Amino acid sequence: MSDKNLPSRQEIEDFLIHEAELIDDWQLNEWAELFDEHGEYQVPPTDKPKSEPEKSLYLIYDDRHRLSERAKRQLKKTDHSEFPRSIVTHIISNVRVKPGDDDYFIVICNAVVHRSRLQQHDIYPVRCDYRIVRGDTGFRIRRKRVILGTETLRNQGKLSIII
Repeated sequence: MSDKNLPSRQEIEDFLIHEAELIDDWQLNEWAELFDEHGEYQVPPTDKPKSEPEKSLYLIYDDRHRLSERAKRQLKKTDHSEFPRSIVTHIISNVRVKPGDDDYFIVICNAVVHRSRLQQHDIYPVRCDYRIVRGDTGFRIRRKRVILGTETLRNQGKLSIII
């Protein structure tokens, strides 16, 4: 995609803020719908953040179907990892838009995710690398890779799709 076909940073920031708002408000099914039919959600291991999923065991590596199923499951009371649900707040910053291949463009941003649950407050500093396409109804996520800005998950203990 050429530079002249790129959306503005403001358009992308609005999209990223909308995505974060869906997660913060626990509208996970609607959030999963932001991914196109080839969409992937990836969280690489903290010790190999630049690795590829074929060569490393990822913390999360969901295709579009698995992502939708995970979203449905996390909304149920029987999902003990998120019931009671976490209180989540995303702060998005440093948004950059770059050309990608013919059908997608690249978006890179930093984020801080605050998560409070069961009297524990966790902070996840992350870098998000997106591949975004234009769909019939707006932007769609082809791939979201969340790179954790921590050496381990020892303090947080567990991870959910809320990042």
